[in-house]
Amino acid sequence: MRLLSLAALSLASLVNANFHISTVTNTFVTGGSSDDTQTLYKTCPSNYWNCDCYANNDRAGDVNTYGGDLGSSFFSVSPMCGVGQMNFYANNGGLDGYLNGGDGSVIANCYSNSATKNCVIVDGDCFVEDSFVEWMRGKLKGTS
Repeated sequence: MRLLSLAALSLASLVNANFHISTVTNTFVTGGSSDDTQTLYKTCPSNYWNCDCYANNDRAGDVNTYGGDLGSSFFSVSPMCGVGQMNFYANNGGLDGYLNGGDGSVIANCYSNSATKNCVIVDGDCFVEDSFVEWMRGKLKGTS
């Protein structure tokens, strides 16, 4: 998979982009007998699925699960890949993505993925568990 360049066309853009939606667990060594653990949900472009993105937030996007997790029936992804906020809804084991404030057309589909990655961070480690791979397509209005 690869992130393709975006071509601006007046008020609309032709977009074909791919990214991963993942659970990131950071474990920090605090000294003594316990560690501090932090769980985040992040997106990274498919052609940049690496520790710089997940551990250092380079090109990473945020996922808002509204108190749930990636298994919830709804979550949103912050603007990335030239597209504004996208909202994702569960649909028969996958996810359909819609542009926030758009016309109601499905602009993205996700399928399940189970890749993992270990990254080193200052005073701890970062474990990435990939949950979904997403691809967008079509002519979109409201791109950023």
